[in-house]
Amino acid sequence: MRDVQVSNDVFALRNSSENFLGRIKLRLSASELLFSVLFYLYIHTFFVLWIKCLFRV
Repeated sequence: MRDVQVSNDVFALRNSSENFLGRIKLRLSASELLFSVLFYLYIHTFFVLWIKCLFRV
């Protein structure tokens, strides 16, 4: 009976850790996406302003 309880506890611990890691990976991918979008906007804005200044003769 004790072995069954230990087995259930180990399974529950492993399952909760997998859920936790899944949430971390999801947050990481969401933050990477946000960073990519913001970086694209920053670079795009920089180059647009640079080109406008370059051709303002």
